[in-house]
Amino acid sequence: MPTAPAMKISALSEPETPPGAALAPKSAHSTAMSFDVEGERKPGTASPTLANRSKTKGRIKPNNDTWVFVIEGMYGGRDKNSFVEKPYKVTITMPDTQVEKGALHQFIKHYAPRMMPKIYKDYQNLFTFEIVNAVCTSSEKEATNIQVMPRDCLATFVIDNELPVELELYADADDLRHAIKECLDPKTTDSFEANQQLRKERIGPRLVDATIALDFIQESINNSLKLNQADDL
Repeated sequence: MPTAPAMKISALSEPETPPGAALAPKSAHSTAMSFDVEGERKPGTASPTLANRSKTKGRIKPNNDTWVFVIEGMYGGRDKNSFVEKPYKVTITMPDTQVEKGALHQFIKHYAPRMMPKIYKDYQNLFTFEIVNAVCTSSEKEATNIQVMPRDCLATFVIDNELPVELELYADADDLRHAIKECLDPKTTDSFEANQQLRKERIGPRLVDATIALDFIQESINNSLKLNQADDL
């Protein structure tokens, strides 16, 4: 039996397709690849006929949803004879089948090593990475997948769902994401409450000091504006 030709994997493709997996149609919204398992062949058996494949295909709903992410962070690059940190910003397209495995994990392991050196010629390695924008062809997934939401969307999710997560305690998106997961999971609700209380005791005084400082600055600005208005008169 002739063997299938080897498939080249581009910078925006999934890992090599496992045995028995057939290439699914490309999404109209992406050039990335996705796979749809239509039925596994047993060793020594012939491939299914078109009629059998059509029957099998009806049992499995293909996942053709696609995400577009904007990811920002710092990378290590060469500057003459020194090694320096530099900012980067990239936009990538990723099938939902990869997002389910962890969008940032996929970016770090599969996307960044292939695409970053082409975009940033002095690229050596990644230092930081954060999803700052995420759009999906499925509005339902976009509204519920907290794993890929940037911080402003996570904050909206907390408010819309009336979760007892105190947003001012979580300036970092990953910390806020972890708190939401802990809050939503019935198995970790008690630990969430305890951890948030500890966080409040540790960070709370700094938040109060910052609020007082901001109030003082605002008051000074208001007084300056009043003085300027008086001078104009």
